[in-house]
Amino acid sequence: MSTVEEPVTGTRRWVGQSVPRKEDPKLLTGRAGYVGDVVLPGMLHGAVLRSPHAHARILSIDTSEAEALPGVVVVLTGATAAEHVDPMPAFCAEPVEQRAIAVDRVRFPGEAVAAVAATDRYIAEDACARIRVEYEVLPVLVDPVAAMDPSATRVHETLDSNVVFHRSLDWGEVDADLARAHTVVRSSARWHRMGAHPIETAGAVASWDPFGRSMTVWSNSNFINFLPWAFAGILRVPTNRLRMVPCAVGGSFGSKHLITKVISITGALSKACGRPVQYLEDRADNVAANDNVPTSSSPTASTATPWPSPSAPTGSAACATTSRAC
Repeated sequence: MSTVEEPVTGTRRWVGQSVPRKEDPKLLTGRAGYVGDVVLPGMLHGAVLRSPHAHARILSIDTSEAEALPGVVVVLTGATAAEHVDPMPAFCAEPVEQRAIAVDRVRFPGEAVAAVAATDRYIAEDACARIRVEYEVLPVLVDPVAAMDPSATRVHETLDSNVVFHRSLDWGEVDADLARAHTVVRSSARWHRMGAHPIETAGAVASWDPFGRSMTVWSNSNFINFLPWAFAGILRVPTNRLRMVPCAVGGSFGSKHLITKVISITGALSKACGRPVQYLEDRADNVAANDNVPTSSSPTASTATPWPSPSAPTGSAACATTSRAC
């Protein structure tokens, strides 16, 4: 004989209750500390010069006029930044080197080509305007499907093609299911370039100690407790010599999980000049080159669904093959 459990009538501790948020008081009283609130003795401010081209070879960079501007302490190109920091982590097995400041070649409009640290942000921005870059414009790719053609211009010369990863997954008797399906639907989906744009952009303050060979980083990354090994690898600092100080996150929507670019740029500038450097993306930086801003995609997909009928078994289906060009 089955029994029926009576519903719980007592007061629940969590379900259906209003749970006070522990972070609210400091946010509502203006006591939360953001990256922009960090002030350190001798701190400099960073700015970044970005490429106007989608694909180009960097022939030369003249930073002499920027370096001569009063208040400028250091100017870094991709090559000189590479003397202080390593590439950002690439989450694929293929040999794709990704740096916060481009070396030799730019691959999207807005990619950083130089960075400046100065006594204030205004001077740093003025210095960026005085950097002279000579480009050789290369063919561009605007359609990921066309980019998968073997004859297409390669984005990364270390790869055999623009297809970084390809995998086909099949379940069941695919051809037979397609043949006896009542309806077969094939579709091509396209979506526009997107980005998460919180009120506060990505930022960091890096302070390099050349004597203790250690680095302290204040950042609004919301992965600080998960990715210190990645940040340490970029900065060429042992994990036991890297101190990450979490700041309040003024919105993320997925855009502040890694933010390896701002950490790499501030770390390189701080190492180059021996002083703390703060860099917070402006809105143009954020829209053009935030870590979480992908290029536009137009993957194709086809789906076949067997229509249930007395003669067609259910439980088997075809999984589309998906390819992505990066």
